[in-house]
Amino acid sequence: MDQDNNTPDTGWIAISGEFDAENDVILYRGKRVPAPEQQGGAPPQGDRAGIGLILSSQAITDGQISAEVEFAKVTPDSICEIAIAYDSNATHIVTAGLGSEPWAMFGIREFGGPKTSSPAWWDHRVSGERNNIKAGRLYRMGVVLRGASLTLQIDGVEVGTAEVSSPMGRPRQIGVFCKADHEITVRKFRADVTKPKAFVVMQFGGEYDEVYSDVVKEVCKTYEVNVLRADEVSGPGLIIGDIVRELAASQLVIADITPANANVYFEVGYALALAKPTILLAQKGTVLPFDVAGFRTLFYEDSIGGKKRLEDGLRRHLDAILAT
Repeated sequence: MDQDNNTPDTGWIAISGEFDAENDVILYRGKRVPAPEQQGGAPPQGDRAGIGLILSSQAITDGQISAEVEFAKVTPDSICEIAIAYDSNATHIVTAGLGSEPWAMFGIREFGGPKTSSPAWWDHRVSGERNNIKAGRLYRMGVVLRGASLTLQIDGVEVGTAEVSSPMGRPRQIGVFCKADHEITVRKFRADVTKPKAFVVMQFGGEYDEVYSDVVKEVCKTYEVNVLRADEVSGPGLIIGDIVRELAASQLVIADITPANANVYFEVGYALALAKPTILLAQKGTVLPFDVAGFRTLFYEDSIGGKKRLEDGLRRHLDAILAT
């Protein structure tokens, strides 16, 4: 069921900067702040526009986030973005919205995380000319999340798509990120949540179809996880291209690696390259190749008792991956 982020019990907490959050309006009170110390302990030189981050009590795995934003004025420092996947322990955040760079109108980027060796901003998609951002004009920002795939929309127009770092399939904490020395007003912040999706890769036919329909689909249904198997992908274009897109858009991958199937191993390798939480299944007695022998694998028997143990093991993995 979709959730509305503007429910009465939604909480807001400012992590940095000065914010007022009341009813349906978030006001960022931007100002000039002292510049940080220089290398070697030299005193700061001058000041700079302040940075603000306010977090919502809501979290999202898949779905859409939207908000309306208005700048009191526009400078090279003016930024207002939807914040996604905030992680204070990892000093990591993904943002998408208006003014991402001093010259740009909009962008998708992230700070810290696996994209950089040290805490720094990484631009996924940055485009447009900043002089097209107008003070006093109301802009509608929208973010669509499907697994690692993030699409940014401005006033209903899709302006960029990127694959961003994902917190291992878990719900992503959301909020608003601002930078400015003036006020920025955000209204109608909403999060519409959709069910997470598991992409299943395995050989088709016979006993594997039974494992898929009788175990994988049924267990995932109890967790309200949508399931899609590779042979269910349809649409124009190359099949491998469809599979790659579905892998990127999934929160987790479930793979039966019992037979030495080249397609299955390619899809497992691609999922691991995307850092997708991946659950490996194999019939008892399967000799695993060296490259995957070190991964945790759920071994199962083709029996009533084996089915029950596979169901229990799959639930344990889903509990760990989908934990909030």
